[in-house]
Amino acid sequence: KTSEKEISKFLVDCNIVGNVVIIKNEHGKPSGDAVVKLMEKSDLEKAHKCHKKYIHERFIEIEEIESDTFNELTEGEKTQETAYSKLSGLVWTATEEDIKNFLHDCKIREVVITTNERGKPSGNAFVHFASKDDTEKAKAHNRENLRERFVIVEEIEEEEYMKETETDRKSNQPSKDYSCSHVKLSGLPRSSSELDIQVFLKNCSIKNILIMRKDGEAIVEVESSDDQARALICHNSTLGGSRITVNKLEKIEVSKLDEVIEQTRREENRAEVERKEEKQNTFKFCVKLKAAVDEDDALEECKEIVIDGVTWGHGNLITSVDKKSEIELECTVRDEIESEVIQKEIEKLIDFVEHVVIIGKENHENQNQQKVTFKFVIKPWDNISDEREVLEDCKDVELDGVIWDKGEMIPVSSCKSRIQLGCTVEDTDTNAEEIQKELEKLNSVEDVKIIQL
Repeated sequence: KTSEKEISKFLVDCNIVGNVVIIKNEHGKPSGDAVVKLMEKSDLEKAHKCHKKYIHERFIEIEEIESDTFNELTEGEKTQETAYSKLSGLVWTATEEDIKNFLHDCKIREVVITTNERGKPSGNAFVHFASKDDTEKAKAHNRENLRERFVIVEEIEEEEYMKETETDRKSNQPSKDYSCSHVKLSGLPRSSSELDIQVFLKNCSIKNILIMRKDGEAIVEVESSDDQARALICHNSTLGGSRITVNKLEKIEVSKLDEVIEQTRREENRAEVERKEEKQNTFKFCVKLKAAVDEDDALEECKEIVIDGVTWGHGNLITSVDKKSEIELECTVRDEIESEVIQKEIEKLIDFVEHVVIIGKENHENQNQQKVTFKFVIKPWDNISDEREVLEDCKDVELDGVIWDKGEMIPVSSCKSRIQLGCTVEDTDTNAEEIQKELEKLNSVEDVKIIQL
């Protein structure tokens, strides 16, 4: 069970207004959802960086909701949220520390000392408390003295607090010095490659890419500030089913890149040594899904199965000859773990899985000798109105040993798209050029380019 404290720690960089509210179902049990109210838009952007990161063994999905939806979800579950006070009559030299000492028995989240139109202290301050109880304690200090003047303490609503402190909270934030030729991508799938990032930032001229797989992040150096602007337009677009945040990078972070590169290299070398030292096998499964099942949800459910010593690969969604959805799923395991044990665990997902077939078992050192992967960019003819039909035509091409992945559409204008389609070739001599020629035979296809061997 995930607690409010764990969620607050998960969103440690965000300014949360009030408390975390864990939504309960009709039986009074946690539903698996929670909502929080954030202080401002920048906090929402920070929260999105945590999308698909993990609490315990489960990844967390983060989405923005409207105020009405928040109020509806928290109806009857709100805790002590109205926890704000206004202090009037302060001496002009009063500091945040003075106010905290004045309200010494209250738990305080934030103090904002407001200024007038000349930038001088207004004599007012606004305090955000941890709970309603703290508001009541604060009111007990009404008309007590802070230095030589008595202070008026009154409770206010959140709306007034936000309105009165907006200008001063923004002015108190330190300005940041950003690089004009770097961006940071967050929320990347662990399997993301440099090619995937180049396609994601297809309209940008890229100089260098540093992928930090452990954190699901990448730092991209672009040629110019115009390229940076084009990259930032991709903020909250998807890559491999994950929503990617794209943000500027501070110059101080850029200055530490050499250190980051060295640390990433050490981690990769250490991981490679550990993989070589530990004898491993690779198992592959064909997971046939039930009708009307969401394929992406089914894939994530399979990969969330926890078995000691088992590490899941990224998995591929494919369409079989009979048009039914399947998942091709790989995992590396310690030598003593049997494939049948894993098969039975996958079959327990009865809401998603129809049945599971063990495709093969091979030694980890030889796995790359048995299969190759290719990726293609396909251009439909300009007179084609539905490029997705072209994608299905391509996936209907049958070649010995070729298994198509799900494929995706890459917009190149407001009304036109290219198709990116990958495949796995197993136990045959079929090469990329042969597949390219077969795809080009389709009447709906103008051109096919090989982008990955």
